[in-house]
Amino acid sequence: MDIECLSLGGLSLMEHLVGYEKVIIIDAMHTGQYPHGSIRVFRLDELPNLMEGHTTSAHDTSLQTAIDVGRLMGVEMPDEITVVAIESPNVYDFSEDLSQAATAALPQAVNAVFELLNIM
Repeated sequence: MDIECLSLGGLSLMEHLVGYEKVIIIDAMHTGQYPHGSIRVFRLDELPNLMEGHTTSAHDTSLQTAIDVGRLMGVEMPDEITVVAIESPNVYDFSEDLSQAATAALPQAVNAVFELLNIM
């Protein structure tokens, strides 16, 4: 098992997934459908592949598209990618501090990761 702390998306994140069979991605996301601090656990393929928030440049794309490109190129991509996400309205703000709601949600997110590790 490897643990990496990355602040990458799209093609750059895809490159870090090469050779793994299973991956857990822990991140914040803003759907506007859940209260701030809510925890969601889902497979990456359950997430709509919206290009919103990404540039239209060939240098950036969604993670789903980047993984598809990797597979088309014959790169060994994970069969299973699970996302543990904390709902947050501030996903584009850069800060060393978490909001109070995100901080309060951390124990639940950690438990979700441990549960996933137990079934993997």
